[in-house]
Amino acid sequence: MLTNSKKFRHCCLSSNTYEIPVDLSADLFNSEELLAVRRLNQTNQWNAGCGSCTEMEKTQHPSFRQDSNNFYGWQKTFRGPIRLDITLDNACNLACQTCAPDSSTFWQQHLKKTGISDPDKNKHEMYDHDQMVVRFNMIDLSELKTLVFCGGETLLGNSSFRFLEYIKSRRPDGDIEVCFQTNGTIPIPTRYLALLESFKLVKMQVSLDGVGARFNYLRWPGNWNATVANLMKMRDTCPVNVMFLIEQTLSIFNLYYKRELADWIEVNFPTNRLGDATSYSQHFVFSTSNGNFSLDNLSEEYVEKLASDATLAEYVPTNFVENEQNIKEMLARIALFDGHRKHDWKQVFPEVAGFYNRYIQ
Repeated sequence: MLTNSKKFRHCCLSSNTYEIPVDLSADLFNSEELLAVRRLNQTNQWNAGCGSCTEMEKTQHPSFRQDSNNFYGWQKTFRGPIRLDITLDNACNLACQTCAPDSSTFWQQHLKKTGISDPDKNKHEMYDHDQMVVRFNMIDLSELKTLVFCGGETLLGNSSFRFLEYIKSRRPDGDIEVCFQTNGTIPIPTRYLALLESFKLVKMQVSLDGVGARFNYLRWPGNWNATVANLMKMRDTCPVNVMFLIEQTLSIFNLYYKRELADWIEVNFPTNRLGDATSYSQHFVFSTSNGNFSLDNLSEEYVEKLASDATLAEYVPTNFVENEQNIKEMLARIALFDGHRKHDWKQVFPEVAGFYNRYIQ
């Protein structure tokens, strides 16, 4: 995982705590930091930044580590990376409830406009194409199979496409799977469609957390109808090697309504225009990222409802204990931003708001 060409992590899920500064004069892939991670792996030990996969495997859920090993196969020696996840900059046009200002320039603008202080994250990491090329010219890309653009919003501006043109110059065969993590609101410029077509496979990983008013709330200031129109245009105009993955971030807001999005995909966006199925996956807001809306802040009433529903019972946390203080802090944050955004979460998520009536009334 390379972030803004200045820092890197051994994995896209590793905590920012374990980011390592990039040495411009050194081979990043064979740095001592990454070699140390590989040595741990070969002795079947976890790196300190691997908390996400550790927790998933403890609960008997498949982890990103396991999925990657199954997909790419088990290997001990590499000339260069097999998968790269890259954040070129954090420019974004949305301030999603479950995101944060370090991943969105619009979040930063929103905080500044409203007078809410966030000094540690109020910065825009600009993409420096020339520095990125210097770094990657020292890396063997002959074994690269997957390139993932992370955001910010990867289709905003031309940073991702400029770097993709560089990758094509290094790998003219185009035998790489390219993935764009996108919020679905930004059109793909027509001039880049031929570039996309030149790669083995392109996946548009679209983040949608709900439909209609619930989308508008969670993906503010995105508009559901405009986003749907843009996705339909993508489906109709993108090359046939472009496939779609809808990714849903589950939080206390939308867990109760999670089936709504899956139903919408099944009816309205089941395939690309060639008939390749649209994939659908979910992940949780983790307490280590934006804990305000993680499942750590479920109320007892919410948990009772989940437990009584056969389609939701699997999401009941083990050894659940309601955290009164955290819930109060979460509701205070909701009230703060609802006031600035002219929202009312009780109208958009009425059943969920009802699970917190003891605190709201």
